[in-house]
Amino acid sequence: MADSNQNLRKITDKIMASQSGVEKQLTNIKEVSYETRTRLDPPSCATLNINETGTYSIRPAGVVAPFSVLCDFKDNFNRGGGWTVFQRRIDGSLNFYQNWTMYKNGFGDVNGEHWLGLEKLHLMTRSGRYEMLVILEDHEGGSAYALYDSFQTGSEAEKYKLTSNE
Repeated sequence: MADSNQNLRKITDKIMASQSGVEKQLTNIKEVSYETRTRLDPPSCATLNINETGTYSIRPAGVVAPFSVLCDFKDNFNRGGGWTVFQRRIDGSLNFYQNWTMYKNGFGDVNGEHWLGLEKLHLMTRSGRYEMLVILEDHEGGSAYALYDSFQTGSEAEKYKLTSNE
């Protein structure tokens, strides 16, 4: 009987050790999965390991489907790169007189003139701190900027209210 109890303890100890190993492996798999997803669809332009301006797919935290954005990696006004361009007007070729639904969902082409969309701005800014760099350029080549340390866009129920610490 004592031998049976001792054998049972050994088996139980082996099972517990195996379970602990499986739990560690599961944790590692979850971490690798998150890192892989983040590399494939990073949460923002700022987290891309790329320094070339262009269109990229991002997936902010909690968002199921990634979406395309224009990422600007120029060092604008010595503020670095990695900016997500959510409005771009170049030559007036796109009509910005649109209805609520269009401003909610976005319009235009991210490679040209566009408005990214209020819902996407909300999804991006609800999960962390975002800076906003506003660049104004005139037709003579002059430019000015405003930098906001932190901004957030509310939900549709909040009428996409823009808040800032400025």
